Amino acid sequence: MLPTQINLAVASFQNIDKISLHTDDPGNTGDNDSGETKQSLSWSTPAAGRMKASATFSSVSGTFTHVGLWDDTVFIAARPLNVTLPTAQDLIVLVEFSVDVTTGGVTPGATLSGAGS
Repeated sequence: MLPTQINLAVASFQNIDKISLHTDDPGNTGDNDSGETKQSLSWSTPAAGRMKASATFSSVSGTFTHVGLWDDTVFIAARPLNVTLPTAQDLIVLVEFSVDVTTGGVTPGATLSGAGS
């Protein structure tokens, strides 16, 4: 697969423009929302089959087990996060979509990590 085609495949996820925190598995509908305001995602330009975004949740505390990924008001997917913040602090969530062509197919995926600052 050509690099341009790989980058176009990754770019197809740019419609995911918001991220939410959840206190339990959101299922297929975005259930168990933490009540924290959804944050906007601004994606990097796809390169080498990868595209990244980050969001900062300001002054949050509690246990968050998942993040939800949204296309405006439409729930798209959830990924595990598993972060506990005993006191209010900023939480930065990094999201990456990549394309794996090693198996001869294109497989999108997401990697999430959380860090208090």
